[in-house]
Amino acid sequence: MRVDALQAGAMRKARDAAAQADEAVHDHPYRAIGIAAAAALFVGLLAARR
Repeated sequence: MRVDALQAGAMRKARDAAAQADEAVHDHPYRAIGIAAAAALFVGLLAARR
């Protein structure tokens, strides 16, 4: 039963985080695109170094 309660709590937190992220992207779409592009560039640079 304790595992079920932990799982339910984790799912609730994940849904809340997803809803907040969705709202932030809708409020500031160009900022979200910029952050995603910067993250992709950073990962690409790291992958190219290997």
